[in-house]
Amino acid sequence: MKKLITGAIAGTVGIALLVGGAGTFALWSSQAQVDSTIINSGHLTLTASGTGTWKESGAAAALPTDYKIIPGKTVVFTQDLVIDAVGNDLTAELKYTPIVENGGLASFVDTTVTVVENSTDIDSAVLNGNTVLDIKKPGTYTVTATVTAYFRSNVTGQDGANSMLNPDAMTFTLAQK
Repeated sequence: MKKLITGAIAGTVGIALLVGGAGTFALWSSQAQVDSTIINSGHLTLTASGTGTWKESGAAAALPTDYKIIPGKTVVFTQDLVIDAVGNDLTAELKYTPIVENGGLASFVDTTVTVVENSTDIDSAVLNGNTVLDIKKPGTYTVTATVTAYFRSNVTGQDGANSMLNPDAMTFTLAQK
């Protein structure tokens, strides 16, 4: 019986020590500040360089302001665009918003857009009618956008007569892809 009482007292003391020690249980901790480089973001901008020009297909001179297109003729608009691209692995899509019609001429005119990159640091491809530019390294680049408008020769009667296309509404948009 004496052993039983001694065991019970020892067990009670052990439990009391465990419960009482729970509040003083501690883990070590430490911290260190690291030295690292700052991560900066890049940018992507598009601006028109100068004023674009309209020419009759194959002609050297710009169109006069009072030029009137007739069926069977093709006019070509050329505009240099400056891309300022800073960022790693940057791919962008150059989109074209077409010329706005007034009076139905757009229904009889076929337009196509081509973009020529003037640098070996840019690769281009056409995807869904838009030009995708793969910019190999950060920099400022000039690309030449050409819009060709052909007034179809198969119009009948007065189709497309006394109508206009508004090139002021033509825009190019460059967006990261």
